[in-house]
Amino acid sequence: MTKSMLTAVVVLIVLFAGCGAFIRTLQREEAAQDVGHFLIRHRLNNNVLFESVSLSLADEAVLNNVSLKMYDLPDLRVSVRKAAVHSYAEEHHIPSRLSATLTGVRFSLTEAAKALKTPDETVFADLSSFNPAEDLARHPLYALILAGCDTIDADVGIEYAYAPMAKEMRLNLDVKDACLGQWRLDTFLTGITNARQGRLMLALRHIVQRGGIVADLRDFLDGAAVANLRFSYAESGLVKGYKAFVDTLYLRLPNQESRAELDAKTVRRIVTYLSFSNAHRQRNTDLVNSFARFVKKPQKLVIQSKPHKTVHLSVLSGDFIRRLADLLLRLDVSLTVETAPD
Repeated sequence: MTKSMLTAVVVLIVLFAGCGAFIRTLQREEAAQDVGHFLIRHRLNNNVLFESVSLSLADEAVLNNVSLKMYDLPDLRVSVRKAAVHSYAEEHHIPSRLSATLTGVRFSLTEAAKALKTPDETVFADLSSFNPAEDLARHPLYALILAGCDTIDADVGIEYAYAPMAKEMRLNLDVKDACLGQWRLDTFLTGITNARQGRLMLALRHIVQRGGIVADLRDFLDGAAVANLRFSYAESGLVKGYKAFVDTLYLRLPNQESRAELDAKTVRRIVTYLSFSNAHRQRNTDLVNSFARFVKKPQKLVIQSKPHKTVHLSVLSGDFIRRLADLLLRLDVSLTVETAPD
């Protein structure tokens, strides 16, 4: 190769590299414009702010340093280090598929609790009078704080698919935090009309905008049925932290049983409670005993519904705990636990 030919090749390489960098810059600017147009179209541009947009090797739009402004909780600061949308599709302007990952979702549970209180109420007074048995279900946010999980820094995975013609929806949620552990929920919903699906989208929008989230979710679930439910939890400190709080509160001595664990009397009481609405007492006993083993030495818990079991949510009644228990029993769930080694 002559010197002139070598020079020409080098020039071509530089030109191609320059064109590639220029095209990449245009793609990045186009991605930022697309995100901006999406937020404007859905009236979220004043509530979802981001520092920059980058493109992954798979040409996925990645939002960096995102901050959320919530209408009902203006004092709560929520930040997301990175939000990546892997895929998104619509059918007739109806979201039909979404795959996304949120990395570094940060906020304070204490700040969230303060934001939910009226000015004449104090969070610390409620925390100091917290009853581990009676308030666990009524004030789960306080239970998380007392377990030592105040500052959340979680990674969240979201998978959503909706088939309008079949009126079917699949939801998959994966949350992982150093203190909260790893929570995974995978479920299948039927009877989801376009109108009900729209209520879910409104509920998500009303997280950062004015609106009734509870009413939206109630309308979304009205007439729906649940099938193929799978939930898992992997311990990393939450259960142990809550047990430590209870032990400290009741001045537990060495070699004493923890009052946070389920003794035989408590197991019988829970089995009786469950058997009021579902008479499979032996199955209920097995479930509660498995849960008691997990609480004693927490490591991993998996709840799996029986195949082909479907439950219409309209048949459930009572408070949240009663509805949840009734749903799981009607789905004929199995409970598998892995306990920590001695």
